[in-house]
Amino acid sequence: VRPPQMWSLSVLCTAFARAPTAAPPQPRRAAAAAMSAVDLEKRFKRAEFWEAGDASLLELVNVLGRWESCSEWLERTRFAVVEDARKENMVQGASVERYDYARRNGLVERLAMVQNVPQLPFRDERLAAWAGKSVREMNAMPVSRAAVEIVFDSLTQSKSSLVPETVMDLWQSRPL
Repeated sequence: VRPPQMWSLSVLCTAFARAPTAAPPQPRRAAAAAMSAVDLEKRFKRAEFWEAGDASLLELVNVLGRWESCSEWLERTRFAVVEDARKENMVQGASVERYDYARRNGLVERLAMVQNVPQLPFRDERLAAWAGKSVREMNAMPVSRAAVEIVFDSLTQSKSSLVPETVMDLWQSRPL
């Protein structure tokens, strides 16, 4: 297994979405050296690299430890009112029509993740321990929009704003 800092962002998010079932291989030196091999402050950017904002690995872990299935956050209750349906803009993606389309077709929305994941509690004890934190410490950390966007990009391997629920949940079934 390659060291985590060498993995691509999508592999990182996939691998660390759930804490490993077995302890990662330890170097022959002290176990504390293993934690220093992972730079929790390493910064990541969105799939749309020209978009502002970045997030640390620790911030991504904070997003991933708050949910196990997209069914926990796919419902949204805040919508934008589209005044001109012919005018393409960001409001279209936040409309109730877009939400209804997504639900009818078994899709999850980036916007639903952005709206709902920050309100979910962090509950993955093993993932918190992997990061050298407690669940309480992870819950105290704010969840940035950039971190949520980067996790969405990584898990879907896309910059798309709509993806099938099965694609979003696929990381759960991947072996670590």
